[in-house]
Amino acid sequence: LDGKVLYGKLSDHVASYWKLQKRPNTLLVFYENLKKDMRGEVLRMAKFLKVEPLDDEMIDWVVDETGFKQMKTNLAHHELFNKDSMINLKMTKMFRTGEMTDWKNYLTEKQSEELEELVKKVLPGACVSYE
Repeated sequence: LDGKVLYGKLSDHVASYWKLQKRPNTLLVFYENLKKDMRGEVLRMAKFLKVEPLDDEMIDWVVDETGFKQMKTNLAHHELFNKDSMINLKMTKMFRTGEMTDWKNYLTEKQSEELEELVKKVLPGACVSYE
């Protein structure tokens, strides 16, 4: 929360694109929505990118290839992220559990409250729920 990370404060990063969300060339995609309805989100992204129509076979392929299990086990994804990075992602946990509430296993109640306050401050009008 204090920004003591390699690339700066996550809150600054998120705030920089949050303010752009109403632009016609910007589509925000939330992990929670992907978890709830991956197929629907793929269709939404395809429509936004004007790559319609997609047949069911292509949609199924995209859903399979971009699912958490595939992303976690496919080393090509790790190498892609690691290629020009100062961080050795093979030594980090880029893909932990894929669960939306896994943060509860890492943050204290106080840290969770601080994070929630930060979200309210940095992302005005954000409708964020932690299930």
